[in-house]
Amino acid sequence: METEKQIKTGGVLLTVAGNLWFGLLTFYWKTLKSVSAVDMLAVRIATSFIINIIYLAALKKMGILRDQLKNKKSLVWLLALGPLLFVSWYTTIWGTMNGYVIELSIGMFVGPLFVSMAGAVIFKEKVDRYTIFAFALALFSIIYMTVSYGKPPVISLIMAVCCLIYYSVKKKANADAYVGMLLESVVDVPFAIAYLIYTFSAGTLTLSSQSGGIITLALLAGFFNVTPQLILMIAQKKISMITLGLLTYIMPLTQTLIGVLVYKEEMTATHAVAIISVSIGIAIYTFGQKKRLSASEKAGNAISEENRESLAER
Repeated sequence: METEKQIKTGGVLLTVAGNLWFGLLTFYWKTLKSVSAVDMLAVRIATSFIINIIYLAALKKMGILRDQLKNKKSLVWLLALGPLLFVSWYTTIWGTMNGYVIELSIGMFVGPLFVSMAGAVIFKEKVDRYTIFAFALALFSIIYMTVSYGKPPVISLIMAVCCLIYYSVKKKANADAYVGMLLESVVDVPFAIAYLIYTFSAGTLTLSSQSGGIITLALLAGFFNVTPQLILMIAQKKISMITLGLLTYIMPLTQTLIGVLVYKEEMTATHAVAIISVSIGIAIYTFGQKKRLSASEKAGNAISEENRESLAER
């Protein structure tokens, strides 16, 4: 049997691998820049659906899928995520192909802090001063970029808002994670397939004119998209939410480094200020979460000690 330490170590390694995989997908989308972003979006949707079904069958969760389909309220919430996935995935593909890797990464830095505040506003969860301050810094970074650019950082905002809505709706749906991953894309699949069939028959599908290597790589979009999600779902059962949340930032950090060091995107003073302010916010938020967890553990230990003393007196 695995020891607790081995389980946690395995969870950390899986989380690092999953987030690093997502960050390294920047290379994947850049390699496919000769294919239109719309074509790749349609391929990503269709192939991800297929890979999801394969993984569900392998994990023996088809029975859970059937049960989920009977839960009308949860199903509606999951299906509502279809348009959101469409926007988020297209923004990621188009932004990477067109030189906005740094702005995409800033959106992914800010998104989780937006989600934390949504927990307080929408779900009435208890929020501490560390979370509020971290959110304020994230908001500052967006405002600062808006003032510096003279317009809102649209790509960063789209990614942050998509992250906020996605996790809020998923919480409402309260569905099995693996099954939810399949159902949230169901609405998009018919449109993706119809688009691919129509453009192929009309001779306007840019993918069909590519080399065999590019076509093969493109058809692996579903595997590259779903597999790291599956890895992260497995990992989250092995480590604390604080550790999971902190390691999530490996993805945008990897994107930023690739954008600057490999593709020579300009790291402006505006980008630097935004990333630094959000990073400080993340550090403060993490400190607050650790402090809250420590206090909770101490309270639990104190209660356990009182119970032991009470039993001893009896």
